[in-house]
Amino acid sequence: MSNTLDEIIEFCESLPHAKQDMPFGINVLTYKIGGKIFIFIGLDAQPISVSLKNNPEKIVQLKEQYSCVYDGPYLNKQHWMAIDTDQELPNTEILKLVKESYQLIYSKLPKKIRTELEGGG
Repeated sequence: MSNTLDEIIEFCESLPHAKQDMPFGINVLTYKIGGKIFIFIGLDAQPISVSLKNNPEKIVQLKEQYSCVYDGPYLNKQHWMAIDTDQELPNTEILKLVKESYQLIYSKLPKKIRTELEGGG
């Protein structure tokens, strides 16, 4: 495993209530919050790629700025992007995008689920 992959996994593990899952087989690791996926990590290719959710404007901007950011396979291209992790986007920026994806998914969870996660239910 690469340092980048280790860092991404460690970061995902540190996020409150994030749960690891492999619903698509051994080649795709996911992390979920409240049952909703916020990151897909492709384990079967080099470089390791991640797919993350973000707002459509930011995705367009990142795709224009970085060749390692592109449309993620099988995902809504307007709301999800894929990133090859060993290219020009620094690890710190990738981790920032992971957190943004996590926060975006969390903010869209039903209030009941958010309350349960926060210990109020």
